[in-house]
Amino acid sequence: MTTARAPKRIWLVAPEVPARHVYGTAPLVERLANGLRARGLEVAIGEARRGHVSMPATWAPDVIHAIDLWRVSPYARMCADLHPHAHLVATAASSSLDCDLADPTTLAVAKKLVDRAKAITAQHAQARKLVSRTFPERPIPELVEPAVDLKETKSAGDIATVRMKDIPQNERVFLMLAGFTQRTEPRLALEAVAHLRGEGVPCNLAYAGPCLEGRTRVFMKAAASMYGFVHDLGEVPHAGVPTLLRRATALLQTSVGESVPDAILEALSLGVPVIARERDGVRGLIRDGREGLLYRDEAGLGRALKLLATDEEARSVLSVRGRETAEARFNPARELDDYLAIYQAAGSIPANQE
Repeated sequence: MTTARAPKRIWLVAPEVPARHVYGTAPLVERLANGLRARGLEVAIGEARRGHVSMPATWAPDVIHAIDLWRVSPYARMCADLHPHAHLVATAASSSLDCDLADPTTLAVAKKLVDRAKAITAQHAQARKLVSRTFPERPIPELVEPAVDLKETKSAGDIATVRMKDIPQNERVFLMLAGFTQRTEPRLALEAVAHLRGEGVPCNLAYAGPCLEGRTRVFMKAAASMYGFVHDLGEVPHAGVPTLLRRATALLQTSVGESVPDAILEALSLGVPVIARERDGVRGLIRDGREGLLYRDEAGLGRALKLLATDEEARSVLSVRGRETAEARFNPARELDDYLAIYQAAGSIPANQE
């Protein structure tokens, strides 16, 4: 019988790292790294890039934690080959997990990691079911709900304030906070806000975050130059996000791919109402009409925007309920405890080999 030993060194391998990104898996990596270090563990972070991983010299991890299934698969397995005594843990953290596991090419890459991992985790119940259904030969993933730990600094807040200076103070603002691609659907948001303005409601649309595709970048810059109510704020430091959210009437999530966006958790924690496309992961965070408003089609999106732009009481109720939910459910200490328990348990599970 193998006895589990408490791990002391954790190697986090992720598609994005906090030093350069505020979207995708970067917030989870930052929370984990900070929390683990606060508890006395040594942590190294590696960003999986095409053909390259920066690996710590003369540093042998006890656990290699892959924060994604397919995007980091080759590099996490490379780390595992170099450190065969380390326990490999994989988290299904992709915002487009359904697409990742439906595409034969990305599925094949993800499977190689899943087959090697001693433990697999998922961030919401629907992701857990999807991974379990896709890889029925593996144990059901452990459920570790995401947390929110939003830090704020004056310098980053000042940057956010300057970026928003052209938004009229007396008008509503719907904020999109994301790494923008066509799947984020910034065009849908623009059309919905434009329609609301056509009904005489003074409101604005603000895009905040990096553009990850050239075509989307062209569209967003063109929209901001053509329409006075559209504001392309660019990428804002993560510590400036609270300033953006407090200015917003609501956070707007129109993405067809993001299942558990960190921006939703961050908005709820600050009492900012959320309007989001109804998707599996989002339904696990928001109950329609309680913590936020969910929509299925363009008409539903229009109704949600109009309600929050014109009804102060509705905004207030959603604000209070959202903050209560965030405080009760999305606790960083609980998230960290869950991962630490998984790390330690992985030490008592026999290794899987390719």
